[in-house]
Amino acid sequence: MRGRLARWWVCLAAWAIGPDAAQAQALDPAIDGPSLPPAPSPWGARGERVVDLVFTGATGGVGLGRYTFEVGERLRDAVAEHGVEVLGVQPLHAVLAQGDHRVWAEDGAVASTFSFAWDGGPTCGDGAPVSLWVTPHEAVVLAGDGLRDLEVDLAGAVRHERVLRRCSAGGAVAWWLAPAGALPPEWDLDAWDVRLGYALQARGPDGPRTIPVFGRPRQEATRRFRLLSDVLQAEPDALFVDAGDFLDGVSTARPGSLSIHRGTGLEMLSRLGPTALVPGAQDLAPGVGRLVSEARSRGLPYVVTNEVRGEGEPRFPRVLRRTVHAAGGEVDLAFLGAVDPRVVRDAPALKAEGFALADPSEAVQAAIDGLLREPDPPDVIVLLTRMGGEALDRVRARVHGLDLVVGDTGVASPRVAHQAVDVRRIPSFEQAAPLTLPLDGVAVARLRIGEDGLVGVRTVPLPVRPDMPPDPEVTRRVTRVRAVAYPGRDAVMVPSDPADPLGRMSDARFGHLACEALREIAGSEVGLLAALPPGPGVPGPLTGFLASQRLGVLDVVEVHAVDGAKLKELLDRSESEVATRCGASGSTVAGRSIDASRTYRVATTDRTRVSTRVGELLEAARVRPLRKDHPGWVTLSAPGSEAPLSLHAAVLTVLEREAASEQGVGSLMARTPSTRTPRWSLDVSKLALDVSRFDGTGREELASVPDAQANGPSNLTVGTDVDAALRYDSVGATWELRTKLAYRAITVDDGEPTESLDDIQLSTASSLPLARFPRQGSFRLQPFGEVLWDSEFTPREAEGEVLPRQSDLFVTLGLSSGWKWIKSLRLGAFLNQDLARVRGKPPEFGGRLDLETSLTLPPASTLRFDTSWDLRVWADTPADDASDLRVRLLGELRLLGQPVRWFQVGVFVQGYVAQGRAVDNAVVGASWTAGATLQLSHAFDLTRPVRRRVPRRWRGTTAPGDG
Repeated sequence: MRGRLARWWVCLAAWAIGPDAAQAQALDPAIDGPSLPPAPSPWGARGERVVDLVFTGATGGVGLGRYTFEVGERLRDAVAEHGVEVLGVQPLHAVLAQGDHRVWAEDGAVASTFSFAWDGGPTCGDGAPVSLWVTPHEAVVLAGDGLRDLEVDLAGAVRHERVLRRCSAGGAVAWWLAPAGALPPEWDLDAWDVRLGYALQARGPDGPRTIPVFGRPRQEATRRFRLLSDVLQAEPDALFVDAGDFLDGVSTARPGSLSIHRGTGLEMLSRLGPTALVPGAQDLAPGVGRLVSEARSRGLPYVVTNEVRGEGEPRFPRVLRRTVHAAGGEVDLAFLGAVDPRVVRDAPALKAEGFALADPSEAVQAAIDGLLREPDPPDVIVLLTRMGGEALDRVRARVHGLDLVVGDTGVASPRVAHQAVDVRRIPSFEQAAPLTLPLDGVAVARLRIGEDGLVGVRTVPLPVRPDMPPDPEVTRRVTRVRAVAYPGRDAVMVPSDPADPLGRMSDARFGHLACEALREIAGSEVGLLAALPPGPGVPGPLTGFLASQRLGVLDVVEVHAVDGAKLKELLDRSESEVATRCGASGSTVAGRSIDASRTYRVATTDRTRVSTRVGELLEAARVRPLRKDHPGWVTLSAPGSEAPLSLHAAVLTVLEREAASEQGVGSLMARTPSTRTPRWSLDVSKLALDVSRFDGTGREELASVPDAQANGPSNLTVGTDVDAALRYDSVGATWELRTKLAYRAITVDDGEPTESLDDIQLSTASSLPLARFPRQGSFRLQPFGEVLWDSEFTPREAEGEVLPRQSDLFVTLGLSSGWKWIKSLRLGAFLNQDLARVRGKPPEFGGRLDLETSLTLPPASTLRFDTSWDLRVWADTPADDASDLRVRLLGELRLLGQPVRWFQVGVFVQGYVAQGRAVDNAVVGASWTAGATLQLSHAFDLTRPVRRRVPRRWRGTTAPGDG
């Protein structure tokens, strides 16, 4: 027995550190390999027992494997130095691999590649010799004298002679790369596995050339499973454990659904016969109930120590005890499992099921204390987890009595061939900082157990190399799934940059693209997104397939209505909470300053809301719904379905539509917070009912001025005040149709009404944002023009004589602006015609200043302080009389609170100052009004893009279903 274990351990070392030629033989115990260095003390000494743990964790399911594409970066400068021009890059989503054979379609289409391999045998032409340069991560095919000099730039690569043939089968044309004289491959799709790559289109001295580049995936599932199966078959007494995320979670092929490979992962786990498993985020993706059902049906031993137990039967056991008949005697092992609480925080479905997790360090310590109090405590206590960072540090620092932690995602071990550690025994109540084994693919840990417990651990990582043989059955299942899911996703969504064809879309750039697509489909002004999965790193254009790899999340699209007065605080505080924010920056939203009277739509996802403080911030900033049963946001539904609209489907829908348009996706990617989109709105600044006290000017010299505020008597009145405008706002021009109505009067003893305010205004104005200046800075001026009709409801009386009804027409040209708390600033020269006396009164001219401001005040931006100022100054004319004014200033201050949506209550003060222009009325008079108001104030967005016309429903929580 000892001799067999020794040979087996030496073979593991040969597997881990031997050359590629030795890797295929490393599992044969009869073949010798390099010896391990001597340990400080001999393993398997008298009285010691030996147990082998084969462990994995954070492997990520079947997926694509882990790719690193770097050859393109190394060739970027080399091609120019050797007279080679890069014309473009064609992604290859399906490169078929079988041993040393490679097949890919000439047109690069996935459907062509699969139809070629499924036909049962191709017809090929004569082959041409080529060089295959193999790096640790890629393989590059170079052919032709004009490209031979590039070989010197692939330092560290291994050169192989190959033959490249052009073949046809199944109506498709493909390239077949194979060693010279090699036996033909098995022309059956089930025998091939699928890899990623790209074809570099170049022009060399001897004409156009194509340089195929194939990825060599690490931790590829079919080979990882074959390795695990061979190790467990060679050592039947070894125990297999996994620290989480063995199964596939979210599909990258079917938006908003679980991975099609999940069933394959469950079958793989069943065949491996695990001793203990702990679920990770991917395992729990369909929900805890689904995982429990899957585990029970297949007898999978999941353990979760830090699950918060509610009423009823616990979903998972806290501890798994296993007795092993090991070399030297029986060993009692206790396995604990800790799930990172962030898994529940990031998964709305788990919260909806009531799945809760306690602090791992406290739960693990409680379980260990219980084990040590038992009459027969375990020999070794092992914790399985894929936690990292602070959560794992707390466990290692605070937990006592723990022997071994399997799971550290923060430490990579590619350079470690083997590692041996002797353990010093100390009392359990002092024992902390347990041995921690990193998760980096597949590894074998040999545990030496003495009379007092764990004595030593010797670990050998087993890299899963791309040239290892795959498992035939798993390969068949995975390839058949991909043959159905991959075709039809080759379309280019975002072309590569002509100046940098080898460039790849960064995670930040794709996050911005996804965020803008989210805003587009939701019709929102602001988008907030949590981090998305990274892409496989294929250089060149972004295709639908590559975009889907970055959208493997079950996020559901939500739209929240946010109060404009609280939007800036939301933006400021959420900036550090989300990976991507689009449409807004500082105090600017969609190229416009934030308007406190407007309701803004903020698009996000359920995962973003629950996994960050965004949910808390949205709750504080959200507009309170009029109905109490409304959760305050809407979840968009997929077109033609009641199912929630997933972020995956939303982004792909927008990208496909934009890619088919004339402008392409470039216009979407070019959007910034200062990019304006056309907007129609109805801005109701005031629709108010006022109770006010008016104190008149008391100036008899102004009695002939047709203005109630110039000569009205002091009184206490109830009145109305309206200020509303229909506005259109775009990049090139803005336009508004505005009306102001104000009337306050009191009737005493059935007499004539005594007016303190009598005004009606109708205006239309337009400005040119494209002509703004200066070009730099946030405060800019732009030309504007306005036509204003200013009149009154009823004419005034002076000394028993009815004055002509005020009716003035103003034409104003000047400059306008808006900046932060300045809603509108207009300065210009006007031409004024008195319409009541057109024949006897010539046109007048002067200058005008309009200023409107709005400032939200703390606490919690619940108060608003609005001001408005209207100053007019007239020049002298030959026909000046007692009805003419030199200066007219009307100002208003309003302090408002908002108890319910759209409605405000508050107090206001209005001031009026006037000076006559003629000799008879060249005096200054002033009046003022103070009162309380109940008003409606809101800006209603009338723009409803077609893209928002999808079914919507109210939702408080969302639970993604299985597609």
